[in-house]
Amino acid sequence: FYHRAEESIQGYWACKYATSENTIISSDELKEAKATMPDTMYRQEYEADFVIFTGAVYGSLIDKQVLRDTDAIKQLIPEWPHIATHRQALIGIDTGADHPFGAVKLISTEQGLIVVGEYLERDKAYIQHASELKRLASPHPIKWGINKNERQGIFELAQHGIMCQKAENDVVAGTERVKSWLHQRKLWFVESLCPKTIKQMKAYRWDDSSTKDGQLGKQ
Repeated sequence: FYHRAEESIQGYWACKYATSENTIISSDELKEAKATMPDTMYRQEYEADFVIFTGAVYGSLIDKQVLRDTDAIKQLIPEWPHIATHRQALIGIDTGADHPFGAVKLISTEQGLIVVGEYLERDKAYIQHASELKRLASPHPIKWGINKNERQGIFELAQHGIMCQKAENDVVAGTERVKSWLHQRKLWFVESLCPKTIKQMKAYRWDDSSTKDGQLGKQ
């Protein structure tokens, strides 16, 4: 039910409050819990976070790269809350066949890439997706990226003036590249502008690839 509400499916509604927002809970109790519990357990029990404990691809690497306040963002984008129009941006697209159509906008800075926008919708025509993507891109010079195998999506988007560069689609190689960027602190997320992206990145995990005879199959 909660997931359906998050996807804005008609007829569903949900909200979330963290224990730390409850005025009945004392700050001393929160401090003690944070000092005595693993970070993932604290986030689940006190911050109303959905935590994946096993098989997480990125784990706590994501949390370290989330920009939550103005001062933190300004260290990377000095002109914040504006983003200079000359800054190069990249929008990665996943058209989705059995899942929502998604896109994420990243700004290139001297310190690395910063995620500053997202788009996630389902059951819409390409003309509607294209309109929202262009709004997401504005006002920056954009490079569009898409899985090289999404031929139909490339064709459809081109009809609306969105010319995509074909990206490699090796999942393991791509995952390791992103992990490397996170370790080197070259990839950042502005929390207020991409909450769904952060949530999905934190939930992204390896499937159980064990075979029937107990061997570890391909990840």
